[in-house]
Amino acid sequence: MRYRMGDPHPDKSLVFYKYRGERERWVSREWLREQRLRANRSNRKHYNKEKAYYIAKAQLRRGRTKNILLSDYYKSQIKNMYARAQDNHVDHIFPLIHPYFCGLHVPWNLQHLGARENMSKSNRVEDKYYSILGDVTLRFEKKGL
Repeated sequence: MRYRMGDPHPDKSLVFYKYRGERERWVSREWLREQRLRANRSNRKHYNKEKAYYIAKAQLRRGRTKNILLSDYYKSQIKNMYARAQDNHVDHIFPLIHPYFCGLHVPWNLQHLGARENMSKSNRVEDKYYSILGDVTLRFEKKGL
């Protein structure tokens, strides 16, 4: 049986913890909660220290998706896609940022994915779309370059 982080132990007093893919162990719920709070504090502290960097990064991303010349019809399709997402994430099939190609923020490049799937997908393209990209991109994607 494969466990995921936070899955309960059969005796219910412990939960499964996996640290960056290397260490796996069962830990108490209180310890895991403390670790999450500690990481949250650390992340918040870093954000406050480097706030200008994060604001510039967000503005750059927003600029990439906002200034596209689309008709009102396509803009409304994109808004509807985000409105229908509910608990899912709206994902770009071909990422906006990639070392070898650039996807677009258009309705036909968007799909609904669960949060876990979208976060694990990251900046990659699903295998079923490699026929569109060609062999060169496939070679780079599989090597992880």
